[in-house]
Amino acid sequence: MNTMKRKKKIVLPKKLKIGAHIWRVFYPKNELNCTSSESYDKKVIRVGNKVNFFQEKIPTKILLDLIHELLHVIDEFTGHYVFEDKNGKDDEGAIDAFSEVILMIICDNFERIIRAIVKSGFPLKRMVDKIHEED
Repeated sequence: MNTMKRKKKIVLPKKLKIGAHIWRVFYPKNELNCTSSESYDKKVIRVGNKVNFFQEKIPTKILLDLIHELLHVIDEFTGHYVFEDKNGKDDEGAIDAFSEVILMIICDNFERIIRAIVKSGFPLKRMVDKIHEED
């Protein structure tokens, strides 16, 4: 009996619609620069897939980084800048904390969220089909 666990493959979005804009999401591999970033002007999010040059991130860390960058986008999109400190700098610790909680809520309640969407009458199949057409 093979007791080794296979690595779970995570499927990540290449595009996200935020407001009226389509944002492109990149997951660059084999780059020395392992950081994640967003460019509001270019509508681009980059999510690094490595902790450092030698070590890849685990899937949940990649998702956390994506949510982290989305919070930056939301902050700028809404114009509220709730994640800025007194000096006008982004409070990365607060963004990290909110990213963790958001991912936790999504993972712990995914079935409930989908069930509520379906029961609310949203055309979920049509929405999923449209997403596949865009990819």
